[in-house]
Amino acid sequence: MKRKLTINEELNRMKGLMSYENGQHKNPIISEQETTTEDLRTKNILKEEEVDNCTGNNEIDNVKVTVDTNPKNKNRYSFRITAFFPSTGSSDKIYGDTLKTLKEQIFSNLDDTQKEKIKRGFLSISIMNISHIIGMASNYLNGPLVPTNWNNRSNISGGYEETVPKIKDKLKDKESSDWKKNLGYAKNRGNNFLKWVNTSGVKEGITLNPNAKIPEAKALILDTGGCVDEKRDITKYKNPGQNLLVIGAIQLKPIKKEFTPEETEECLKGGSISIGYEPDGTHICDFAIFNVYANNVPIGVANLNNGDEDVAGNITDYTKNRKSDGEKGGKRSIEFVLNDDQITKIAKNSKDGRVSLSIKGFPSAWYIENREDGLKGNTHSDTPTVVVKLNGKVRYSKKPQAKMQRTDNPKKTVIYTFSPCHLI
Repeated sequence: MKRKLTINEELNRMKGLMSYENGQHKNPIISEQETTTEDLRTKNILKEEEVDNCTGNNEIDNVKVTVDTNPKNKNRYSFRITAFFPSTGSSDKIYGDTLKTLKEQIFSNLDDTQKEKIKRGFLSISIMNISHIIGMASNYLNGPLVPTNWNNRSNISGGYEETVPKIKDKLKDKESSDWKKNLGYAKNRGNNFLKWVNTSGVKEGITLNPNAKIPEAKALILDTGGCVDEKRDITKYKNPGQNLLVIGAIQLKPIKKEFTPEETEECLKGGSISIGYEPDGTHICDFAIFNVYANNVPIGVANLNNGDEDVAGNITDYTKNRKSDGEKGGKRSIEFVLNDDQITKIAKNSKDGRVSLSIKGFPSAWYIENREDGLKGNTHSDTPTVVVKLNGKVRYSKKPQAKMQRTDNPKKTVIYTFSPCHLI
């Protein structure tokens, strides 16, 4: 049975009706039932506002990589990687794109020789150490979460709820299973990156050195307004949360490899060997003619005579194609361009892809027979300068310090050994 209104209640109700203007109450009196309806309507409005908090439509950034050269070591580079992840999709693709971009940045700092060695598999790009590895996540997983860090990555010590009143009542803290899962996702971005480099990095040409120093991956949940990156308000939350930061160093490392005769032959194509004397005061004589061999395959004769008889033109044997400044004690050299037959034989005689250059001085009897002055002498014993060219580029130019004996009948002496595939 409906309760009758008191006189005062009836008067108030009449006053409310009398204050009605243009379809609205100036001072409406709302019943208990109407109040409940209004509360529900207000709550629905708040829910809509909360949903509208994540209305962005953002693209996920491409991976960012910077590489700096080491002034003390041209084969070592420092790097910084920031990789970004979508809320759904394959992380492996992001890891692949990351290493691909890192390799491109490394290659942009290499010379043609280094690039060629990497392409041929003689040099590797190896991660030698990692100083920082931090996996991050946005503060959303099945609802907004309390982040561990502000959007600029500084630590949060408290008061986060006051910064986002629209989602205050819905925030989940570290006691929530979703919060724990999200922090785990962040950490796995770092750990899984390392695993991926170990298992699949070789496909992109980058490996992780087994002795690399690597710290434990850190994990952060960044403040992105309680939204995934794609839906966050980028005017308020500039930095995306779903990302990975890696800082470390890379080095070009020679790959220990045994080369087949076919590989060695390919690397020797277009090659030449020069034997010569660069004036340094150690050689002024006419007893300096040598047979030259590569893996015991004869490639020519080097006449490095630079004494009186040579300057006078009295010993012209083996001087064709020789370069000479004509000075006593001066410069002499000859270049032997390897032909296909020599290259095939040298490669066939190669052990593990190596080529040994050796020389054998002419016997004293040859000089006595061929010199007009009839003087006797033993072949010069100091090693000459050796120049190795591959595809027209000088890969070695030094005076190897090999021990040679001065005797009437010199023995063949190895003066320099190299791997043509590693010199390329």
